[in-house]
Amino acid sequence: MKWDEWLKKIIKEITSDYTISEETSKSFFEELMQLLK
Repeated sequence: MKWDEWLKKIIKEITSDYTISEETSKSFFEELMQLLK
């Protein structure tokens, strides 16, 4: 997932119900790990 897509998804989730789904945070964590490698 591209960072801009991810950020849009996060913003959408935050604005819709003020929570970030587990799936989104998991994918973010995975992306972060990829970058740090």
